[in-house]
Amino acid sequence: MFSRQLASVLTGVTINELRSWASKGLVVPEVRESRVPLYSFRDLVVLRYIAWLRHEVSLQKVGSEFMDLIVLGTMERPSTYWFGSDGVSIWVESHESEYSVDLADASLESMSVSFDELSKELLNSHGDHVVNFRQPLPSIEVDARRMGGMPTIAETRIPYLTIASLVATGEIRPEEVANYYPGVSAQAAREAVAFDRQGKRAQYRSPGL
Repeated sequence: MFSRQLASVLTGVTINELRSWASKGLVVPEVRESRVPLYSFRDLVVLRYIAWLRHEVSLQKVGSEFMDLIVLGTMERPSTYWFGSDGVSIWVESHESEYSVDLADASLESMSVSFDELSKELLNSHGDHVVNFRQPLPSIEVDARRMGGMPTIAETRIPYLTIASLVATGEIRPEEVANYYPGVSAQAAREAVAFDRQGKRAQYRSPGL
């Protein structure tokens, strides 16, 4: 599960937007009964798509038509779908199941995106740089098949936060981390700390909704 701060870093959706969208029922954290809401990997995929779609159409249209998708039951595996927009309409297509639905009347002049493409670095609707979803930093990876999609040190199952917490105390230097985790280089340890700081900084970014 992903904290609100980590969800913000990986999707480009601000903390204020996450709170607002959850209150409106657009993307509600999978775990919301606890004091700290937590997002699933599926939630993050949907958030990343919405952040991209906001470049093309209004949030109101994105919200209403995504709700239609959820009701239709087409969002079980959102990373397998292609989303498209012509600036007015939104549609979704699944290449795996040959499923296609036009959520409005889409014109021929349009653009679409797969999750593979959407995972690359991009700018959000506020013009802020958004990290590569699958590899936020050279030594940090996100893989849905590994640790539930939680960011880990590249090519390992070691959560980045485990390493960041180890170094953050100052008692262990990045160069010493390999003594405890042989697969983690000093550079990977530094990047784990840097990525952790990104999440903490996200809490203080508050562009308008």
